[in-house]
Amino acid sequence: MFRSVSGAFVAAAAVSALVAGAGADPPPHTCWQHDPATPGDWFEGANLTAGVPDGDDYADINSGGAAGIASGDAEALELNLGYSAGDLGTVSQTGGTHTVNGLYVGRHSGGEGRYYLSGAGSLSAVVELIGYYGTGTFLQTGGTNTVGGINGNLFLGYEAGGSGSYGLSGTGSLGAKNEWVGHMGEGWFAQSGGTNTVSGVLVLAQGCRTRGGRATSTGTGTWTRLTWPTSASTGTRRGRARTCPSRRHWGWWRRVWRREWWGGGRRGRL
Repeated sequence: MFRSVSGAFVAAAAVSALVAGAGADPPPHTCWQHDPATPGDWFEGANLTAGVPDGDDYADINSGGAAGIASGDAEALELNLGYSAGDLGTVSQTGGTHTVNGLYVGRHSGGEGRYYLSGAGSLSAVVELIGYYGTGTFLQTGGTNTVGGINGNLFLGYEAGGSGSYGLSGTGSLGAKNEWVGHMGEGWFAQSGGTNTVSGVLVLAQGCRTRGGRATSTGTGTWTRLTWPTSASTGTRRGRARTCPSRRHWGWWRRVWRREWWGGGRRGRL
């Protein structure tokens, strides 16, 4: 049975509702204030306006700031990197654990965010939006990135105007329920090593006016379940939808998505 991809449109909204809580007071906000000329320690309370965030806090890293996580258990309800136009925010995780509900890398138009994951670092999120309205980059050379929970969606280029890139190499391990490369914006996924495990769907250029989505594999990178490309193959998949399909064409698009991008336990093809 075809598994509809329309659920992605409500995923981010569902997480926002989960994060904010219906009728509840907004969660506390803590913003990075360390000198942007040098990286700072996530766990140093003086580096943030309201101290080190916990699982009930929003955390923003902007103004060129760079937070480092080398050990310990970091957490936040929502993490924004590059919140507003002109903002740049970076997290570099080389160890420890980092748990968030929503990770926004490049939150709003003109904002830029970067997340670097390496070593033995472990990141866990309900949803990750790399390039929400802004520009987001996620580079993983090691460690584990798990996108799970009620949504388990990784988006690259979520909204129109958003641009998201993910680079996976080395010993990095990425696992998600669904991966959307170019949702309504531009998305790129490049893998030259490590392992990417997708238990649900991989979709390129989801939106009918998406500017494009591309997934590339070279070297020894492997995909599990969707298993494209295999460890013995290299190649590039591209998706692009120039206009919105009419109702009579929708069934054709759905069959293409099912055949090419929905895993269904079958091996993909270059």
